[in-house]
Amino acid sequence: MSAALLEQHLASVARLAPLIATHAADAERERRLPQPIVRAMTEAGLFRLYVPHSLGGSQLSPLEFAEILEALSRIDGSTGWCAFIGNVNTLFTTPMQPAAIERIFLDQPGTVTGSAFFPFGRAVRTEGGFRLSGRWQFASGCQHCRWYFVLCQEYEGGEPQFSASGVPLTRACFLPLEAYTIEETWDVSGLSGSGSHDVILDDVFVPRDMTWVFGRSMRPDPKHFGAPVYRHPPYATGVMQAGFIGIGIAQGAIDHAMEIAQSKLGVGTSTPLRERPTFHIGLADAVALVRGSRAWLKEALAEFEQAVMAGQEVSYESRANMMLAATKAMHNSARATDIVYSLCGANANYRKNPLQRALRDVHAATQHFAVAINQVESAGRMMVGLEPLAPPVILG
Repeated sequence: MSAALLEQHLASVARLAPLIATHAADAERERRLPQPIVRAMTEAGLFRLYVPHSLGGSQLSPLEFAEILEALSRIDGSTGWCAFIGNVNTLFTTPMQPAAIERIFLDQPGTVTGSAFFPFGRAVRTEGGFRLSGRWQFASGCQHCRWYFVLCQEYEGGEPQFSASGVPLTRACFLPLEAYTIEETWDVSGLSGSGSHDVILDDVFVPRDMTWVFGRSMRPDPKHFGAPVYRHPPYATGVMQAGFIGIGIAQGAIDHAMEIAQSKLGVGTSTPLRERPTFHIGLADAVALVRGSRAWLKEALAEFEQAVMAGQEVSYESRANMMLAATKAMHNSARATDIVYSLCGANANYRKNPLQRALRDVHAATQHFAVAINQVESAGRMMVGLEPLAPPVILG
C-alpha cells in the first residue's frame, strides 16, 4: 500500500466535493454524470485507481480503493457508482495482451473505460477476430467513456461454442465508444446520474487481440499485471466492493441528518430535533448499522488480501464471507438511510434536500445483482458446501 498516494486521492475527493454536490441535481436531470465532474475526476486520476503503474495508473489495493469509493459515494451516489464501474472493470482486463491494453491506457491519461455484462451478446468467429451483435443493459457511465467492453457468447457460424469442460465460451470484447449505439433508456428513480443506458452493437468487427476468454480460467498477463493486486479474484474482490457505495451513501445521509438536527424544530414544539430521544435512538441505530457493515466488509477484504499476498488461493469460506458482508453492507446501508430520512420529517422529501436523493440512490443500489438480497441465500449455500446461485459472481 502507498499511504501517501491514498491521501493524495482522498484530498482530491475532498477538493472536488463542492463541485460534485453542486452538479448532483444536474446529473439526475441529464441522466448522466455532468462533464465538469467527469473532467475533474479524470484529471485527478480517479478513474485510473486500479490501472497498473506501468500504464500510468495508481495501482491501488482493494482496501485503498474502498476508502476512495466510500468517500465519493458519501458526496453523491451516482458519482460513486460511476467511479466504481470506471475502476473495477480494469480488474477484468488483466488477461489482455500487452499491446492491446497499452492501446487503451498507455500515454492516454484522459481515457475512461467501462463495461456491461448482461445479457450476453453474440461473438461470431471470422477472419482476424469476431463480429459482434447484441444489446447490453445497465451500461453505467457509457456516455463519458472512451472504451467499453461487453460480454458475448462465442459462435462458429450459427453454433454456440463450448470449452473442453462443456461450459459455454464467453468472450470479453473491448471496443472504442464510437462503435456502439447508445439508447437512452435510463429513466429511473435512483442513481439517475449514473447514465446506465443500453449500448448496442450490430454486426461490428472486433480484432481478436482486443478480446479474451472470460471466466474462472482468466490469468493476468505478467507484463503489466504482475503485482499481487491483480491476483485477486476479480468478481469476488471488485464487484463486491459495491457494498462501499451503500456505506458511503448512508454515511452521507447520516451527516446531513446530524446537520439538520442542529436547528430543526418539530411541529408544535420548541425542542430542537437534536434534543429529542427518538432522534438519539434512531441516529445510534443508523450509525451502528453503517459502522458494523464497514468493519465487516473491510475485514473480508483484508482476509482476501492476506491470502493473495501469501501466494494462496482465496478460500471458499472467505468468498462466502465476502458475499455475505457485501450484501449485508448494502442492505444495512439502505436501512440506515431509511432511519435518518424518517427522523428528519417532511422537509427531507424536498428535492433540495440531499436526503431524498440518498434514499432513492441507496435503494437502487440494492438491486445490483452482486448484492441483491438473494445473495444471502448464496452465501448460506456456500457455508454448507454448495455452489452459490450464480457461481461466476463469487467464484470468478
